[in-house]
Amino acid sequence: MARPKQLNNAKVVPLVLEGDLYEQLKLEASRMSISVSSLVRQIVMNYLNSYKNAGEGSPGDPLPDDVDPLTELDLQYLMQRISRYEDYVDAFAKKKAKWEEWVNQGKDEFSRKNRKEQFDKWYNKEYSDLYDAWYNLRDRFERLRRKLPKQKAREISKKLAEIRKKIDNL
Repeated sequence: MARPKQLNNAKVVPLVLEGDLYEQLKLEASRMSISVSSLVRQIVMNYLNSYKNAGEGSPGDPLPDDVDPLTELDLQYLMQRISRYEDYVDAFAKKKAKWEEWVNQGKDEFSRKNRKEQFDKWYNKEYSDLYDAWYNLRDRFERLRRKLPKQKAREISKKLAEIRKKIDNL
């Protein structure tokens, strides 16, 4: 039995990507439990919708000369990553609070000390991973920054600074 069609009027579009960009798309698609093709379709639809909603014409109109579709895809991907990272930071803060509560519920000093050691081990690893992920986002932004309009670059830079402040306060 053939699998059901996902699209009614599908067209095959060969797309050549840098290897690291493809790997990132593949990883993101895996996290979302969808195919790379579905993720690319979502990114393209988001781009077309934002282009249309910005009042700059319709998706059928030619792109302005100063719009680079690959930069737009990179920007969409970066914004998705930033949003997910913010959720991750918030979840980390909640987990940390639960851990601290658990440590303080130890019945005696020995129990609390043992729990504190377990907490410190967890915290140091997770906090390190949190920082590594933030630096990866910042590096991705820095590579993209030169291609972005200054206003958008400032907006993203401010957002990353806010996130960094959140992390520093954990």
